[in-house]
Amino acid sequence: MKKIYSFAFIMALCSQVDAQVLNEPAGWPNANWTITGEYNPDPLAFEADPTTTANFAFDDDDSGSSTLANEDHIAAESPIIDLNAAFSANEKSLEISVSYAFNKYANDVLQFQYWDADASAWVAWTGDNVPDNGSATDNFCSATKTTHVTAGLDISNFTSTQLSGFKYRIFYDDDPDGAAWNYGFCFDSPTLMSVACSGITNLAVADILEDSANLTWTAVSGVAGYQYALDEMEAAPADGTPITEATFSATDLTPETVYYFHVRTDCGGIYGPWNTLTFTTRALPPANDACADAIVVDGLPYTNTQDATTASNNDGTITTCGTGMNDGVWYTFTGDGTGISVNLTNVEGWDPEIGVYTGTCGDFTCVGFKDNGGNSDDETFGFTSEVGVVYYVNVGHYNGTTDNPEGPFTISLDTYVPAELPENDSCATATAIESLPYTNAQDATAATNNDGFVAACAFGANDGVWYTFTGDGADITVAISEIVGWDPELSVYTGTCGEFTCAGSADDGGTDGGETVTVAATEVGTTYFVNVAQFSGSTDNPEGPFSLSVSSALAATSFTNSEFKSYPNPVADVLNVSYTKNITNVAVFNMLGQQVLSKSVNATTGKIDVSSLNGGTYIVKVASGNETKTIKIIKM
Repeated sequence: MKKIYSFAFIMALCSQVDAQVLNEPAGWPNANWTITGEYNPDPLAFEADPTTTANFAFDDDDSGSSTLANEDHIAAESPIIDLNAAFSANEKSLEISVSYAFNKYANDVLQFQYWDADASAWVAWTGDNVPDNGSATDNFCSATKTTHVTAGLDISNFTSTQLSGFKYRIFYDDDPDGAAWNYGFCFDSPTLMSVACSGITNLAVADILEDSANLTWTAVSGVAGYQYALDEMEAAPADGTPITEATFSATDLTPETVYYFHVRTDCGGIYGPWNTLTFTTRALPPANDACADAIVVDGLPYTNTQDATTASNNDGTITTCGTGMNDGVWYTFTGDGTGISVNLTNVEGWDPEIGVYTGTCGDFTCVGFKDNGGNSDDETFGFTSEVGVVYYVNVGHYNGTTDNPEGPFTISLDTYVPAELPENDSCATATAIESLPYTNAQDATAATNNDGFVAACAFGANDGVWYTFTGDGADITVAISEIVGWDPELSVYTGTCGEFTCAGSADDGGTDGGETVTVAATEVGTTYFVNVAQFSGSTDNPEGPFSLSVSSALAATSFTNSEFKSYPNPVADVLNVSYTKNITNVAVFNMLGQQVLSKSVNATTGKIDVSSLNGGTYIVKVASGNETKTIKIIKM
């Protein structure tokens, strides 16, 4: 009889533990609930009132007409719920289960709170705020809802006043620091439950590698600790290993394996429910994941196809070239003095960059890089190698600050005969144009940026190939055409190599487009420098094929100087011009060759109003039939 009684007692105790003494649905609509706060009561904003409907919903986005200037805070508050029975049954943890939709925006706060009857104050529920789970912007009760279970609220130290005066609320504030205009939420009727031992919430995994992972969850107040099990079975275990912290570092894992991590609370011999999370370890990184393990290319041509998805950023981002790139996978070879072409093809689902370096692993010198700037784009980089020099090739994600995954690609390396360096590659070796008109066709693919970017005009340009001509007093037009496969800029300067003054430039902003610059009234005897270059003033990119033409307007019939007059000079407001024949047109140009004023005269005298021009030097071109006269004026 004694044994039977003891067994019955144990069964009763177990029943008491498993049963929820407190299982209190809110039962919306429920007139015993109350709505508090300062909010826009318009139904467009206050979408659902739980005292009269089965939901609690507020649309902060539609509260703009509120007299509160978009400062809304609203709460749905439960009636008093006596916790003494649950406390006496040793169910000293509370949880709330609810289905809801919430589109969080900016600083808005949505949380459960409970009433501390001793302090006469609302206190935030244990754990995080209610998480964002949707994207609806209106009619939130029509949005897809998910279930949220709060972290356990430990009531083991509650006083009798706190137990008997308990209530809870759902509280929303669009911005605790002031006014805001955000989205909103909708709750179904919640249920308050008492449990002997609360469950785990916010279980998450991070830092998954091929042999390790880190597990975390929200610490549960009032528990003795936790039990965990890590295995390859989905079913919850019968028992687990005790730990005290709300974190676990899993090590010695097998690559490409599905694991299940089970964890539960330990309330001193009473346990919460198992919470299970699954994750898959990464595959082993490629053999050439690190520079030190680079694949040695013994001969060219060479081709290799690989999937670098599991490559790691083990040596950090490589910042030697350009704006840097990820540490991807590596190849190495020794130069033989030939041109080397490095090509990436069959790129799938990622944005690659090629980096080529000399030096040693971790102490590189940049040879060059290539990044076309697009997802799944092919890349090609060519350079002339030096005999006996060891080169390292990094194939990685283009980003120089954030670790992003690589993916599949095919790499090929081959030799090629590099284009010859143009004789006019530098300003000092510019091609001198002896007479006009002049034409020249050239392939500037091998031109170098040897003197650095030339910043004298507009946004600057590469240092491309160079020409010079001598001013003859007339307008001289420089044009490039037949551009193939590159984006040019055409610039004309005076001065000396390295000490330029801009005389004019043109960049229409497109690949394969021609450019034209007219230098008005060139100064007789002055040397002008022409730079035909890739448009960028900050990135060294290759030039290509083009045709150049330079022509002078000197062939036009000149005025009889003794019969032409212009005054005053300098001029403040009106420039007077006169000639023995009808003057057909007068045009004014700035020193960049841009026309700033034009006037038809059709008389032997004319008054040209220049009062609107800024002070400075201008070129005035006077036309009389087929005759032209160019003068320089100073505008005061």
